[in-house]
Amino acid sequence: MRQHIQIGDYFPDVHLSPDLKLYTLLKDYLLIAMVSTECALCLPAFDEIERFAVDNPDYRLVVLIDTSEEKFELAKQAFSPHIQSYRIEARLDTEINGYGYPWAYGLNSEGQLITHYSCSEPGHLDIIASPFGLFHPIAK
Repeated sequence: MRQHIQIGDYFPDVHLSPDLKLYTLLKDYLLIAMVSTECALCLPAFDEIERFAVDNPDYRLVVLIDTSEEKFELAKQAFSPHIQSYRIEARLDTEINGYGYPWAYGLNSEGQLITHYSCSEPGHLDIIASPFGLFHPIAK
């Protein structure tokens, strides 16, 4: 039986590109949304990620997209230009013992998993991001 990453576990410091590792992006926290271009449930997740990023442009969010090199540029077009996205391969999901796609994770400054949830429905990323609201002033 597959063991999934749990709250309190440390998210692996995986390579996002040959010269970039995930923990390089960590500051106070990091939200990570993982989607795939081969996943029907991921289509609404693309919309949810874009909605969240537009509504919350100051949140630290990266999108990891499981896709081919050929589809990556097209998949990135689903998001606003300020959203950082990286191409990953499906093996990354097994390296982190993740929950599959579409799923999102919230990490603290040490890389520890604080929150996770599916990101396929409206409002789901708000749930994942809620513990990190203290890093953002409330708009008046």
